[in-house]
Amino acid sequence: MNQVLNQRGLWSLDELTAPLAQALLATARAIKQAKGHGQPLKGKHVAVLCECDPGGAADVYSAAARGLGAQVTCIRPSESRLTDAGDIRAMARILGRLYDAIECDGMDPAFMRELAGSAAVPVSNVLQQQRHPTRMLADLMTMQEVCAGPPGALAVCVIGDEHSPWSLAWRQVAAVCGIVVLAGTSGQRADPVVRPIVFVCDPQGPRCSDGQPALLAVGVDNPRGASLARRQVANHRYVVQAMLSQSVG
Repeated sequence: MNQVLNQRGLWSLDELTAPLAQALLATARAIKQAKGHGQPLKGKHVAVLCECDPGGAADVYSAAARGLGAQVTCIRPSESRLTDAGDIRAMARILGRLYDAIECDGMDPAFMRELAGSAAVPVSNVLQQQRHPTRMLADLMTMQEVCAGPPGALAVCVIGDEHSPWSLAWRQVAAVCGIVVLAGTSGQRADPVVRPIVFVCDPQGPRCSDGQPALLAVGVDNPRGASLARRQVANHRYVVQAMLSQSVG
């Protein structure tokens, strides 16, 4: 697969572009369709830097890497005595020789910048942000599976303040991918254009197993909406695998 990500990987929605989104979604769909056949990262080694015991989102990343054939090692930075910039740079060079990619869970942004500057391998923060690009693209992938058609046919209604972090995140995705974002309240999910399905994101509503808001697919035949939580989490794994394939493979 062609590599489309730089060494830093994809740290925030500010770095998401239309070609990158299209490439990651296409790769994620291909990986999902392959149903686990093939291991493009066989022989690769990935490190997960985390102070806590692995679990939750960390398991998603680790499972994604292992599903592609990579070996995963969890490392506690505190046990490596990473205390100042010089120590981080020295350790980064060592990690860059031992591993093909590094994932940071809950690490300070300054730590990540120092690490990425010296490691010479992709450094990512998939586990660090609720509204990480891979998770937002996984939700978009889920919407596309449920409602086939051009991006303009997809609409997500974000409940609450239109200037909330979730609303702004979806608007960033919309600007890149061409979907429509609607503002609404829990009692008003109006769509000025007739669409077969409107997806509802309620940051205060039900959650997926990874803590992200569960999307509801609301249609004429199902005004209460069907939860897409399980599919969102599954698709996140495929998008993470796409990111790994593009940056490491």
